[in-house]
Amino acid sequence: TGAPATNWASCPAMKDEGNGWYSYTLEGATLSNILFKDKTGEPTNKTGDQTGIKSGKHWFDGTTWTDADP
Repeated sequence: TGAPATNWASCPAMKDEGNGWYSYTLEGATLSNILFKDKTGEPTNKTGDQTGIKSGKHWFDGTTWTDADP
């Protein structure tokens, strides 16, 4: 189980945390595969698939994942 499936147009918005950082909480998920898109909604304006994200707090700078607060 985990977050409900969504389609491209209905993807949930992330929370603006300031300083160019955004957050989103996947309630009850222990492992996820995600991608990020921009506000234009164009399918070509996205990151590659991000896979194997484990539970906990993580940061993504557009290229690299880290579990250390930048």
